[in-house]
Amino acid sequence: MRRSLLLPSLFLALSSAAIADHACIEELPNGTVLKQVHHLPQDWFLVGGKSLIGPALHTALKKQFRNQYVAGFDEGEYGYLCLNDKNSYVEVTTSDFGNGVTYSKTAPECSKCNPSKKLGQQFSSGSGLHLGQTKPQVSAIINAPISSDIVSVEFEETVTESTGKVWHTETLRLEFANGTLIRLSIYDYNEGA
Repeated sequence: MRRSLLLPSLFLALSSAAIADHACIEELPNGTVLKQVHHLPQDWFLVGGKSLIGPALHTALKKQFRNQYVAGFDEGEYGYLCLNDKNSYVEVTTSDFGNGVTYSKTAPECSKCNPSKKLGQQFSSGSGLHLGQTKPQVSAIINAPISSDIVSVEFEETVTESTGKVWHTETLRLEFANGTLIRLSIYDYNEGA
């Protein structure tokens, strides 16, 4: 299995570890992969105007959502926050490996979600994407053709740091049903090479 196929599973596995149901790992296929030669736009990593990249997100979520943000320690500090209004779900995951956000029309299988009335205001995506958009609308925003119901836009690189080589991946995963966007995920992930 390619590393990129493990990314959605990794972030969902982190949240499942917090629930103590280690058997629940929601594996999602990457579908058609659109490889990029440049980093994904930094705006895509904004969630409610806050950066998804870096360790500050974990601390901010822990402080702002004390009772709803589930945190723990397993190969490093991690956490997740899952909120839902009546029409959609937002799940933000943080760990030493990287951070991610998923917007979905359906509840995640491995996370308990808390009700919220402020999803759109607090967790809007800086990508300009939102659930319910059509394939042509999404295609125009990401400036890439969409020919299947599952598409992953992916940038990969190997970076040399003082601790050694690090494999870095940025992924935007899109899932459609009946021509409209029903799930979108954005991940920034680092792993020792």
